[in-house]
Amino acid sequence: MLNRRTFIGSAAAAGLTAAACAPQAAPAGPTGAGGGPKAAWEQEWDNLVTAAKKEGQFVVMTAQGASYRKALGAFEEAFPGITVDHTTGNASTVVPRLLQEIKGGIYSHDVLLTTVTTPYKSLRPADALQPVRPLIFRPDVVDDTVWRDGFEAGFFEKEKRWMYAATLDKSVGIWINTDQVRENEITKLEDLLNPKWRGRMISTDIRSVGTTWNVLDMKRGGGEEFVRKLYGEQKPVLVRDLRQGSEFMVKGQYAIGIGLPNEDIVRDFWAEGLGKNLKQIEIDWVTFLLCRSHLYSMSQAPHPNAMKLFVNWFLTKEAQTGWAQTVGQNSRRLDVPAGDPLKLPTPGKKYLTIENEEQQQEVDRIYELAREILN
Repeated sequence: MLNRRTFIGSAAAAGLTAAACAPQAAPAGPTGAGGGPKAAWEQEWDNLVTAAKKEGQFVVMTAQGASYRKALGAFEEAFPGITVDHTTGNASTVVPRLLQEIKGGIYSHDVLLTTVTTPYKSLRPADALQPVRPLIFRPDVVDDTVWRDGFEAGFFEKEKRWMYAATLDKSVGIWINTDQVRENEITKLEDLLNPKWRGRMISTDIRSVGTTWNVLDMKRGGGEEFVRKLYGEQKPVLVRDLRQGSEFMVKGQYAIGIGLPNEDIVRDFWAEGLGKNLKQIEIDWVTFLLCRSHLYSMSQAPHPNAMKLFVNWFLTKEAQTGWAQTVGQNSRRLDVPAGDPLKLPTPGKKYLTIENEEQQQEVDRIYELAREILN
């Protein structure tokens, strides 16, 4: 016979036995952004973040200018524990140094964000680059609908894999000192040939690799004869040191700059309240679009996981928004506000991309023309 106490005890024991024998629910797995199970790319992303934090560092080269360092700070904020080692310089000077390092077995950089001609023509033949396309896996990055002309249009070379252009700007390369040049005094190419400007112009040295886009535009707009007159008769001062040339313009030593001051460097002067009388102007010859921050991934990168993480992060909406606003470049992403409205392509106008591999024959002709005029 069971009394009340023994009955309750027996029932509890039976319940425990039944619970122990019942099938157990599977433990909950990782959840994605929508609350369901994580997609394969999300798990890959998490694993990549973990691996990159173990490396703890990332090395990137950009053009000169404090705005680049500020923009890269967003990467450190997004991934605490990863420090950005940031170097700056012109591709024409940095690339030869990298090639010397590589000859000595030193691979110091993970990513370059720079112009196209020098890195592509010099680093790729030396096996110093690895294709950037296989590194990109985020679906919000490869989505055609968020990019101008689609995602694949950001690969300018024929193989569509070695470098990526996330930004695109009109090649507005003429600067004026508004204390010396009236607002509407230069509206067409021929105005630059006015004798009053002889000796009062400064230009990037068109014999130096990586300085061709302004001259190529001028050649298209005015022909080779215009280029010969401008550089042969008007005698602009030629400089290769972009910071020095920018300082000359800021100090008012020249009325007109062709490719100078450097856009990134002059922002540093503006932040100090200097050079406010310098203004970029667009005249009728602009036909090219260019990217000043081509994304290259280096072979044998010292921090491969951090490099891959940066490549994917840099192309997201959030990163591109910060980059555009801080550096002043216009993203090709359609969901990112303009970084510099002056350089947005004019609706309905057809442009060429100067860095496109198909334009290299014209680029080579510019260097040949420059040697004919100046040497």
